[in-house]
Amino acid sequence: TILQSLEELMNGQIDSWLVESVKDKLIMNFELSKESNLSYGMMLAQAYGNDMTVEEYENYIELIKQITKDDVVTVAKKYLDAPYLAFQSLIGEPKKDKLPKPKYKPIVPAVGQTSTFAKQWLEEKVEVPPFKPIDFNNDFSKGELAPGVTIFHTENPESNIFSLTLKYGAGSSKIPGLDFSVNLMNRAGIMALYTPYELKKEFSKLGCTVNFYNDRSYTYVTLRGKEANLLRACKLLSNTYLMPSMDEKQINSLIGNQMGSRMMESKNKDIQSQALNEYLKYGENSRYLNRLTNSEVLGLTVSKLAAIFIEATKFETSVHYTGKLSYDEVKNVLTKSLAFPANLKHSSSPVSTPTTEYAENTILLLNNKNARQGDVYIFIPGDEYQLEQRPVIDAFNQYFGGGFNGLVLQELRELRSFAYTASANYNTPPVPNRKSMFTGYIGTQGDKTIDAIREFLNLINNMPQYPERMVNIKDFLNQATVTSSPTKRQLTQVVENRIQAGYTEDPRIKLVEGYNATSFEDVLDFYNQEFKNKPIAIAIVVNKKLIDKKQIKTLGKVVNVSSGKIFKY
Repeated sequence: TILQSLEELMNGQIDSWLVESVKDKLIMNFELSKESNLSYGMMLAQAYGNDMTVEEYENYIELIKQITKDDVVTVAKKYLDAPYLAFQSLIGEPKKDKLPKPKYKPIVPAVGQTSTFAKQWLEEKVEVPPFKPIDFNNDFSKGELAPGVTIFHTENPESNIFSLTLKYGAGSSKIPGLDFSVNLMNRAGIMALYTPYELKKEFSKLGCTVNFYNDRSYTYVTLRGKEANLLRACKLLSNTYLMPSMDEKQINSLIGNQMGSRMMESKNKDIQSQALNEYLKYGENSRYLNRLTNSEVLGLTVSKLAAIFIEATKFETSVHYTGKLSYDEVKNVLTKSLAFPANLKHSSSPVSTPTTEYAENTILLLNNKNARQGDVYIFIPGDEYQLEQRPVIDAFNQYFGGGFNGLVLQELRELRSFAYTASANYNTPPVPNRKSMFTGYIGTQGDKTIDAIREFLNLINNMPQYPERMVNIKDFLNQATVTSSPTKRQLTQVVENRIQAGYTEDPRIKLVEGYNATSFEDVLDFYNQEFKNKPIAIAIVVNKKLIDKKQIKTLGKVVNVSSGKIFKY
C-alpha cells in the first residue's frame, strides 16, 4: 500500500542502488537538456526565477552526487510523516452555468502603422550566427551493420552519455495490435532470467534507461546511459526483445485500461473530436476504425503480444548512435551485442493514409449534449506534393496560419472574439508524390459555432491580401530555417528522413534561396490553385441545442454522425 511504502521510506528500508539510480537519471537528464538550446534556455530562466546564479546552477551535478541515502530518509521524514492520507473520488458531472454569447464589437488593429516600441525593436541590430548546413558526407558516418540494417553514427566527445535508437520499418498501420505489444514491452522481463522489476533494476545499475514505442510507420527502441556500459546494456536489451517475459497480470491490466477507456469514448468530447477529425480526413481508413475489436483485445495473450513485437523487428532497420566511441568501435560493440533476423522484409514506411474525397461542402455533425465548447475541424484534400513547392507552402502557412501573425488567429480570435484557439496549416506528406491536405481547427463557445465557421470559410474562400507582410514573413522563414539545426542526438534521424524525402544535401540551402525568390503573387497563385472552388469538409462536435439547424444547412450538406460510426468495437 501507499502508506506502507511511505513507512518503509521513512525507516530507511530502501536499497542503496535505487538512490544511486535516481541520481544517475537526474544527472543524465540535466546533461541531455543542456544539449538543446531551448531546454537550456528554459533551465537558465528557471534558475533566474529561483535567485540562482549561472555558476550555482552549473554546479547542479556536483550537488546531486553529494546526496546520500540518509539525506533522502531525512527529507522523507520531514515532509511525508503526515498523520493521515485522504483520497476522494467524485462521480458525476458538475453543474454548468449557461453563458450567453457576448456582443463584442470587433477590435480593428491599426493596419500599416508601427508603434514607437515596435520601431525600436525593428531598428535593433541582431547578430545572427552564420548558417552552417549539414554536410551529408562529413557530419556523420553511415554503413551496414547487417543485411538490411543501416547504422548511422555521430560522435559526441562532450558527453559521457550515449544514445542508441533502433528504428524498425513497420508500425501500427502495418501490424495491428502493435500499440499493445510495445506498451507491454516496457513492462517486460527476460524469460528465465529477470522479472520485470529485476530487469529495471539491472538497467538502473548500469545507469541506463530503455523505452519501447511506435507510431503508424515505425517501431522504436531507445537506449540511453553511461558510455562505459554500452556493451552490457545492449546485451541486456537484446535478450529483452528476443526472450521477453510478460506478466499475465500486466496484460490483464493493459486490457482492462483499454476497455475502460473505450467505455468512456461515447461521452468524452476530446476523444470524440479526435475520432471525428480522423473520420473527416480518412473515412474508413481512420485509425479508430482500423484498431482491434473489443473481442480481439480481450483475446490478447502473452504469446500473441510477444509475436507481434517480434514481427516488427523483421523489417528493414536503421540504428542511430551518438556518443564518444568511434564508428568502428560502435560497430564492433553492436555486432557483438545485438541480433537481427535474417532476410529482413522491405519497409514501405513512412506510410501515408489515403484521404477522403468530397464532391460538395459537407458537414459531419456529432452531438454531445454535455459539450459547452464547439470543436470544429476543417479539411480540404490537396494535390500531390513536390519538393520544389516547399518555399511557397511555408510562406502561405506563415501568412495564413502563422500563430498570432497569421490571418486565422488575427481575424477569428483577436478581431472578432470567435475562438478560444484557432489554427490552420497546409500539411505535406513525409515524401513527395503523395497527397497534401489543408487542415484547420477552431475551438469556440457552443452558440458561436455557426458564426465562427462562417468567418473561417470566408477567410478560406476570400483570403484577405496584405502584400506588405511578405517582408516580415520571408525574414522570419529565413531566420527560422538557418537557426533550426538539429542537436547531435537528433542529427542522423533528421538526415535519414530528408534522404527518404529525396534530398541529397541539406534542404535548407535551397529553402533559403527559395524564400528569397518567393513573392506575394506566388502565395496568391498557390492559394488560387489549391483552395478556389474546392469542396470543404467540416467536422463539428457540439451540443446541437446551441446551434441553429437552419443556419448550419447554409454552410453545406449536413451528415449527422454517431459515436458508433467513428469508433470500432
